[in-house]
Amino acid sequence: MILFVDQSGDMGGAQTVLLSLLEAATEHGPVTVLAPGGGALEAEIASRFANQIKFVPCEEPSFTRGHKGMKDIIRLAEYLWRFRKHASLFHSARLVYCNGSRLFLAMPLFARSKVIYHIHTDYSALEKRIIRACAQRASTYAIVSNSRFIASRLRLPSIVIENALDRRFAQIPFQDRFQNSAPPFHAAVVGTIAPQKGQDIAAQAAKDLPIQLHLIGGTPSDCVMWAASIDNVTFAGVTHDVPGTIDKLAIQFNLVPSTCEEAFGLAAIEGMSNSCITLVSGKGGLAEIAAKTGAIIARDVDELHAALKHLVSLPPHALAALAKSQYQATQEAYAPKRFMREAGNLIADAIVTTPDRL
Repeated sequence: MILFVDQSGDMGGAQTVLLSLLEAATEHGPVTVLAPGGGALEAEIASRFANQIKFVPCEEPSFTRGHKGMKDIIRLAEYLWRFRKHASLFHSARLVYCNGSRLFLAMPLFARSKVIYHIHTDYSALEKRIIRACAQRASTYAIVSNSRFIASRLRLPSIVIENALDRRFAQIPFQDRFQNSAPPFHAAVVGTIAPQKGQDIAAQAAKDLPIQLHLIGGTPSDCVMWAASIDNVTFAGVTHDVPGTIDKLAIQFNLVPSTCEEAFGLAAIEGMSNSCITLVSGKGGLAEIAAKTGAIIARDVDELHAALKHLVSLPPHALAALAKSQYQATQEAYAPKRFMREAGNLIADAIVTTPDRL
């Protein structure tokens, strides 16, 4: 049995990647997922894999957003103490694939077989030390980075498996979103509404331009007041159907104005696969995406404003041509087939070198 462990019951970027990992793993034996239940992740796994994958619910770890303190260490210790009830599940696994950083410390305590750790975030210095400690353990088979940017930040050997489009995005045909369109244009920032994601930058850049800005995503409780301070936008809320929401809102420009160093930037490639002209801040892995797809880099509010001002001045056929160029480059560079092959080979090799515990 191959055991996948995730820290979240919601559908974020890491969980979108998890679905592709699960698809690759099912080619190599029975798969079980240990993750918080009752949320979008469990529903998506049930819908996509039917009875092919066993889902075991666990408690969701809860820590302070951003900088971690002593209270978080105490919470982690208490969580790991309760988490021990799942020890038998780990003992029966041939391979454990850890997809959630909050559970990294649980792996040395419970896993008896080889462990693969998948890195989705540019973690803090303390968290990187934990990852390096995990890398030194005999049970660790591999550390996987989701971009070359993340691999360079870890300062330890890792296997780079760049994220790819989920199959549902890869199957979307190109759509000319500028044909017969008239101002105002429609732009969106997709993702959790938080300061580091730059929604306020997008709002400032769109001011005085014929652009209606839509924010698609949820707002954490500690960011509600900050989100309320962003004006000249509409809030579309959380969606589990990004392509459908983009169509419903007639989105034409996809903005990824992150101020943080993005580990990858799934929202960028998903936007381009939905035929939207995409502009990114170039932070972290976003620079790699721009180099491969032609996504426009706008590093700050002034550059973003200038880029949008230029775009809305172009004729519809020129905008459609740019969108199609980004779409085709994205479909080629981030095809799911490549990800499935690389992930499948890693899992197959790990199983071969792991004693059979079935």
